[in-house]
Amino acid sequence: MYFEKSNGNSCFGSIENDRRDASPFILRYCGYGSYEGGHSFGPYIRDHYMICYVESGSGTLYCDDPAHRLEVGSVYVLFPDSKVLYKSDCGKKWEISWIGASGSKIGAYLAAMGITRAHPVAKTRNYADFKRTFRKIYAATGGGTAKEEL
Repeated sequence: MYFEKSNGNSCFGSIENDRRDASPFILRYCGYGSYEGGHSFGPYIRDHYMICYVESGSGTLYCDDPAHRLEVGSVYVLFPDSKVLYKSDCGKKWEISWIGASGSKIGAYLAAMGITRAHPVAKTRNYADFKRTFRKIYAATGGGTAKEEL
């Protein structure tokens, strides 16, 4: 079952799945948001992974207290049971895309890419492709269109 919510600044969809831990990767939700500079979220603790991508702006991620710098093209992961807070820099529009997921193999997949609890931030080489991929995932869940200009 899919449902979508919007609050004017962000849009996200959710996929209901009763077998969340039985599969290696389960997409739980995905979305994107556009916010004024100075936006913050948290502190918050999730029971699943959230993979985020910075499309514009910059800011700081506090993940179990250490600070990690975020900028355009940064991919950051919020790990289950970690206390996280992020703040965007003032004066810059903050746009992010995200995927919420669970599953038995996600930690191993991320570790293979060098993303761990100790190092939750990575930089993409071709962020236009990454952004397009996130939008296609969003569209594939029934949450909108995969317009190239997004």
